[in-house]
Amino acid sequence: MWSFDQLLIVGLIFIIAIMIGIFLGYRYGKNMPLNYHYNENGERDQNIRHLVQERMEELRKKTKTDFIGLALYDSMNEEIRWRLAVGALNERYKRIVIRMGKGIAGEVVQLNRTVKIENFPNQLLGDPIEYPILLVEHLVSVLAVPVSYQNRIHGVLLIGQRSNRIFTDHDEEVTLSVGLQIAKELETANVYERILYEVNEIKNAQTRINDSLLIRFLAEKQQQFLQDNKGTLKFEVLDQSMIEIPVSIQKILVQNLEEIFEIVNQNQEDQVEISIGRSDSHLLVECKSNRSISSTKEVFKNIYKRIGEVGGSISSYLEENQIHFVMQLPVWSYKNPLTIE
Repeated sequence: MWSFDQLLIVGLIFIIAIMIGIFLGYRYGKNMPLNYHYNENGERDQNIRHLVQERMEELRKKTKTDFIGLALYDSMNEEIRWRLAVGALNERYKRIVIRMGKGIAGEVVQLNRTVKIENFPNQLLGDPIEYPILLVEHLVSVLAVPVSYQNRIHGVLLIGQRSNRIFTDHDEEVTLSVGLQIAKELETANVYERILYEVNEIKNAQTRINDSLLIRFLAEKQQQFLQDNKGTLKFEVLDQSMIEIPVSIQKILVQNLEEIFEIVNQNQEDQVEISIGRSDSHLLVECKSNRSISSTKEVFKNIYKRIGEVGGSISSYLEENQIHFVMQLPVWSYKNPLTIE
């Protein structure tokens, strides 16, 4: 049997353990970030929307303003739309579409800085109709800040009053802070979609590459050499933007490579490597063979002629007992579709 003192000690330990558990749960649980890995896109979007709405409601209490609005920037269409609001008179704000540089949201996105209007429409130099959010919500004084994170601008966060008000530095600091929090949430939410989009783009580009005339030719030759015991052919595509190469240029390359293969692929020991890349607006096709050739200009005179007719050039050299044959063609429309300018 346990003595009274022993039971008292065990009881105290149990109570202390419970208190520590409650403390840790509160201490770390309240700061724990939301888990965005939901099973369904809709569920994830609703959680983000709810979280952003909460941040906006907190901002309205801190700044004691009549209206809080969040506009999101669509960089593809260069449009800005008001998506969420707290304290709105109705839902007409959702119909507003702004172009870059227009209205208070357009100015914030274009300049990536805070914009204030403290006596609308009297303070304006331009036409009040360019500020539809102020007209629709009957706002007189507004402060709008960029919703941006790591040089990526997601939209605009606006606080507004339906009477005259001078916004303080504190108002701006609080709004900027909430804008940053929202930007981080939006950035996290967009990561998954952007990864899926980029993966799909790469897959689509790879499919188009495999369907191109030049790559189909190389793939067929690769199989043919194996079947006929005429050595090996390896090829690589260093730049996926080769899908933009005109068919006329691809036909010239197929003709040239056909002639090259007839000479350098004769027996099982022959090895050929083809590398397709780019240099600025020029397409580079390098052919490397372990077969020794005395004079490439004499052997490949027809190839030199074809490349010259389209304004290209050819260079060849020996390195480690291998012949390197490089065709360089100007392809002015050749542009990397995966590069954002």
